[in-house]
Amino acid sequence: MRSFILSLCLLLSVSVFAGFEGKNAGASLKIFNKINCSTGMSCSRGANGEFTMTASMLEAAIPAQDEGLNIGRLAIFDYDFAVDGGAVSTIASGVTLPAKAVIEKCWFRVETQLVDAGAGTIAVQCEDANNILTAADQSGVAAGAFLASNVTGVAANMVDDIAAACDISWVIGGAAITAGKIRGYCRYSVHE
Repeated sequence: MRSFILSLCLLLSVSVFAGFEGKNAGASLKIFNKINCSTGMSCSRGANGEFTMTASMLEAAIPAQDEGLNIGRLAIFDYDFAVDGGAVSTIASGVTLPAKAVIEKCWFRVETQLVDAGAGTIAVQCEDANNILTAADQSGVAAGAFLASNVTGVAANMVDDIAAACDISWVIGGAAITAGKIRGYCRYSVHE
């Protein structure tokens, strides 16, 4: 409990604003404002004055607790045709959930309407096929709209106890996607 309180105080005392950068397992977390990197974390200052630390360092700084208050975790991941292409395939988002994660609730926002070359579908998964979003044609969904997920926050729909760390992946099926962008959000917790 003491390590949790110290971690929480460290994060609250530095007025952290964070956002993930990059699309691979080595993605870094940009920490803006002031942070004391002498606490055992190896950080470096970027060109804009921000500090960079790996996502695994952040996970280590915010350990999961068996009891008491825990910090909520939110995975944010994108599919963007301009970056990822649109071939029928499985596309890794670069956002990895840790082993023993419980995915509690997910939702999606269409940033730019998807266009496909026919009967294209898109699904989202981590560990098991279609376990976050079942494959469906999303090309008619307007920009700014939200998509519902299989993981609705109801206990019966949660993805429980991921066996090994897994990348959240987009699965394009049926026909290629030719334009569009969707941002996904998954709230999760980790149990020991």
